[in-house]
Amino acid sequence: MFQIFTDEETDVSFVRFTGPVKGAETQRAVTATALRSGGKVRRILLDYREVTEMDLTESDGAMASFNAQRLRDTGVNLAELRMSWVTDPDNTSVNAMLAQRIQRTASHRMRVGMDGFDSAERSLDEALQILGLSSNFVLPY
Repeated sequence: MFQIFTDEETDVSFVRFTGPVKGAETQRAVTATALRSGGKVRRILLDYREVTEMDLTESDGAMASFNAQRLRDTGVNLAELRMSWVTDPDNTSVNAMLAQRIQRTASHRMRVGMDGFDSAERSLDEALQILGLSSNFVLPY
């Protein structure tokens, strides 16, 4: 399950995942964020700290291509989209699955010009700074 929050002052969207993340839920969440913003979204933090499990279903280039086109259709400029993410460092099983998902879709992101996805694991402070926020920024949830 995911929830989308947008900080109007900074124009950054936050996607908070809880419980199990199945299939292309991240891609669905990013597309929903784009739709909600009318295609104006430019910065997204993906927060996986409360995820209990994750799988590799739909973690392929075809699904990523489909969703990239959906983002373009909403008006998102993939070259300008910046995304960073954060996990619970103690949740090794989720972190391993997420790392595999990121690796499986890396070449696709490069092909579609989506090079603003931060593929390195970061602390919350680092992820916020990548998105242009201060490390003392208070999340809207």
